[in-house]
Amino acid sequence: MNFLRGLALTALISIANSPDSKGRFGEMIVKSIFQLRSFKQTEHYVINDIYFPVGEKKSAQIDHIYISNKGIFCIETKHINGLIEGDKDDPYWGVVLLNKSYKLYNPVRQNAKHVQVLEEFLKNKYKVYSVIVFTTENKPSEAPSTVINFSELENHLLNYQSLYELSSEEMKEINDLLVNHKKTCPITWNDHVNNCNNEEEDG
Repeated sequence: MNFLRGLALTALISIANSPDSKGRFGEMIVKSIFQLRSFKQTEHYVINDIYFPVGEKKSAQIDHIYISNKGIFCIETKHINGLIEGDKDDPYWGVVLLNKSYKLYNPVRQNAKHVQVLEEFLKNKYKVYSVIVFTTENKPSEAPSTVINFSELENHLLNYQSLYELSSEEMKEINDLLVNHKKTCPITWNDHVNNCNNEEEDG
């Protein structure tokens, strides 16, 4: 894990200030973990940065979907500096960095919607597990077990106490469905950003 921690430290020093750039770099940090030998020795699939339509004018973007014999994991990445406070029931979490503070939409609620979208895409045939990863190692102290720091991700995924197991055939079938959807889905990052902005304006 040393080289991964070094990568995370480099990100903190050199990352651009825009939220989009920080988010993308955080996703890259999480993607890097699947290059570890422990993952290469296990049968699994990973789909990164995939979009789903939600209704007529909304969409959902899932950072990572990890598929193993332990199940399907919907991973939301957060690359945020500062002190973060909040629990699973709060609509928003507070972020304090230096002398500034702002609110963050509760990622537990955010990823619960992603899980629902993914389960519906799979015709509710499989249970999907939620994982929220803080790449800057600053998860809230009151956060539920679905919220982890980056240093906990390897153990969390490889040793998860799943309610069921997927066969190799099921894993491949799920991966093929998602890969095909990603190839054919017309939604782009700009489309998704516009959908999110329109949702805020409507709200």
